[in-house]
Amino acid sequence: MAFNLIAAYGVFSGLHFLALIPIVTFWVRSLKRGARIQSAPLRLAQLFVRISAPVYGLGVLLNAVLGAYYAAALSDRSISDSDVTLYLNLVAGLLITAGDIGITLGLYLAIIATLYVGLGRTTWWKLLRLDAPVGGALLLVLDIAFFGRNVALASGAQPTRLDRRGLLWLPLIIDLTLLAVTLGAFCAVIYTMSKIKKRGGMHVAAMEKIPTLLLSASVIWLIRCSYSVATTIKSMLPDWTREELNAQIILIPIFEVIIGATVLVLLTIVILKPVWADASLHPTTSHPAPVPIGQYPGPGPQYPQQPQQYGQSPAQYQQQVPQYGQPPAQYPQQAPQYGYPQQQQQPYTDYSNVQAQQPEVYPAGNQQQPHVYNK
Repeated sequence: MAFNLIAAYGVFSGLHFLALIPIVTFWVRSLKRGARIQSAPLRLAQLFVRISAPVYGLGVLLNAVLGAYYAAALSDRSISDSDVTLYLNLVAGLLITAGDIGITLGLYLAIIATLYVGLGRTTWWKLLRLDAPVGGALLLVLDIAFFGRNVALASGAQPTRLDRRGLLWLPLIIDLTLLAVTLGAFCAVIYTMSKIKKRGGMHVAAMEKIPTLLLSASVIWLIRCSYSVATTIKSMLPDWTREELNAQIILIPIFEVIIGATVLVLLTIVILKPVWADASLHPTTSHPAPVPIGQYPGPGPQYPQQPQQYGQSPAQYQQQVPQYGQPPAQYPQQAPQYGYPQQQQQPYTDYSNVQAQQPEVYPAGNQQQPHVYNK
């Protein structure tokens, strides 16, 4: 049974148009104004998602139009092929790869924001603020370089040995980098789930299903990046067979476009969660949160000591010393401190009129008290 290219390109175009519906819908939802996001990594993730969605959607739209055009050209021989389709195909590849970079960084930053909630501090945030934008810019430069060289070859430039094999190293570097970042994000979100669960029920209830959504997004995006690496490596080997090329017409919209639209939807749902507006859950410092007043770490209750008074003169100090013979009633009565039992005070007895008792005098020969002498 011969492979029906017309039906294949019809499915190719239909799947691309189908993926456009959630991409456009959730991109419009992501633009609505809500409470300010308190997490700095998530604000950056929101920026990447808002930029990536229209870029990615435009590339998907161009592929959908091209698929419909190929199906029409195969069914009607009067429709001739044009060089415009080649350039549109290159532009679609440029936009979809740029969208892949933005989606990966948005997923990465959303997981970092969730990890900070589990840790209670923004570890390495100063480095990550430059890591994501600078890394994304470098990958975008490689994408533009690959696109520009392909446009030059399509315009009639003489191909070199580097163009025949080495030019595919540019998309391979991009795909391997995105695969490595996604794999790290997958490991981070598993670690995050354990940290949030360890912090207690309040954090688990507040974050709701955010870790589960991010875990699902990282898993399917890991499949997407693995597929891109495999197809790029296959393109660097001997040419594709006809059966493999025909299979790619159906596999490309499933493993690239449908998965990309799904991850964008999951990221938009995570970003729109109202929990990100709660400042008490999102740390803003790299140090652990301070212990609240009245709570002292340690195995048992600790009590603050009374501060020492300094700067007193000797005369003032002498005034505070109790005089001999002063009845205890004149001392200030102090309230029990810290719950310790106080010693009961004995009733005061005036010894001023009591005569001192004389010791008993024994004879000089008293053997019981030899040290006492007669006076």
